[in-house]
Amino acid sequence: EKRCMDVYDRETCRELILRYDCNNQYVRDFCGLSCGCKPHCTDYIKSSDCNVFKTSCEKGCYNPYIRSVCRETCNACNDPEQVCEDKRDKYFCTKKDCGDIEVLKQCQKTCGVCNCYDTRVDCKENIRQCERSSFRQECPQTCQVCHCEDEDSSCRSKYDQCHELSVKIKCPVTCNICKKTCFDDIDPNLCSFLIRKFNCQNSYVKNKCAMSCNNCHEVCEDFLPGYVCSGNVCHQDYFRKVCKNTCGECKETTTTTTTTTTTGKPLYECKDTASDSYCKDKTQCPNNAYYCARTCQTCGCKDERSDCDRMIYHCTNPDIRIQCMRTCQICICQDDRRDCNQLFHQCNRARIFSQCAETCGKCKRHCKDNLEGEICEEIKRKYGCESSYMNTYCSASCGFCCLECVDILSKNDCDKFKKYKKCGDKYVGIMCRKTCNLCRDTTQTTESPVVTDTPRPPTPIAPQIVCKDYIKNCDVNQCPKEGIYNNCPKTCGVCGCVDNRNDCNRYMDHCPDPNWNSQCKKTCQICRKKIDNTLLKSLQEYK
Repeated sequence: EKRCMDVYDRETCRELILRYDCNNQYVRDFCGLSCGCKPHCTDYIKSSDCNVFKTSCEKGCYNPYIRSVCRETCNACNDPEQVCEDKRDKYFCTKKDCGDIEVLKQCQKTCGVCNCYDTRVDCKENIRQCERSSFRQECPQTCQVCHCEDEDSSCRSKYDQCHELSVKIKCPVTCNICKKTCFDDIDPNLCSFLIRKFNCQNSYVKNKCAMSCNNCHEVCEDFLPGYVCSGNVCHQDYFRKVCKNTCGECKETTTTTTTTTTTGKPLYECKDTASDSYCKDKTQCPNNAYYCARTCQTCGCKDERSDCDRMIYHCTNPDIRIQCMRTCQICICQDDRRDCNQLFHQCNRARIFSQCAETCGKCKRHCKDNLEGEICEEIKRKYGCESSYMNTYCSASCGFCCLECVDILSKNDCDKFKKYKKCGDKYVGIMCRKTCNLCRDTTQTTESPVVTDTPRPPTPIAPQIVCKDYIKNCDVNQCPKEGIYNNCPKTCGVCGCVDNRNDCNRYMDHCPDPNWNSQCKKTCQICRKKIDNTLLKSLQEYK
């Protein structure tokens, strides 16, 4: 089946669209996603093969290839088929170097300068998910986190051309793609570092640290719809920035240029905003999480008792687990402060150890459910696993992650549970899998997947398909022109989607292996031509 995807990377597609627009057949074929096609909610390979992959711990639905070709089976219909990515590795791409123009070009994801348009088709329907950084990355327009500026004054005369993608990209303010919000797009502490290193004249620093650089006139308004801001969202940093009026985050400034007086930040209590009767049924959490934040555990991971540190061996008691969620690790392991990365040397202080739980190692992120008791199984039976709430809070029950043979609690705690013969308790069995010798199921899954029993033929059996140009002087930057790419299929990357072996269908289970699927492109549905840098270079030189 023909997939809705970009064959080239987004930067090249943008250049192609700006130069030729999406009416060009070549541009539509190679940049379909950027031109607005809608990904189908279907499996691109046989559903029976998808089901085999899904049950394999090694190659389950969290494997990017499998999620891409088994969209329906893996409940991945809302995933974009291409997102903004860094072109260099994590050692090259660091936020602290984003003021360097070369780093900025190569590290768009890390530096947060991807184009301001949504890459998911369901962004507006799921606007409440803007609290998640990964969702904001895919839906910057909906979540209003773009740097909102027209490229030049010519945009003022192009308001009637906003239906064209090239105009939308160049003129986001004129085309009402975004609003001029005023806040630092990145952590204020990082802004302080960048200002010291590059100063506010640097274009990246000026755009990403607008508030710290005093580079904008603050408008006290909500930038998201009222029904979003009016929910119980003000305890989250992102919503305090885009719901400034509702959350009471507006500054009261004096007329002097030297001082600015700000009102104290309100304290946000983790509570249900709806009635007790409305929130009492936890199985409704996928629908009610924003109005029942405390019940559904979406507003933090805190201990309610002051003596929870001494109650760890009572976590087998459900009542204690509810009162000591962080200590018992019945919630998502996360830091409560934004500056924890600078406070790790103070982890010996009780307050920092509690507020920076992940940084200080009080808890770790593992494959587990983040709700108490059997709630995840009940919700799964009632609603399935399609919602983002289930992905976040019931990842183990829904198979979004692979159970590891590790202890989630400390070795000392697990040793004591084993000594007290508590390994038969379900809570202990989950939290101390390794110590309690409960890894057999996981080991069998990971060591004996279906694919390892299938021998791989060592050599191609069918002759390779010849891919060649039929005229001389083929030029990659001429490919979109009428008649060129049919006569220059090798240069233009349109040789077709074919298998170079005649046994590809028999060995579908090897498709996640890049060395194999390069020989079976049609069967494995990976007909993407790797970007030829000369195309992008020639397009940019033409511009």
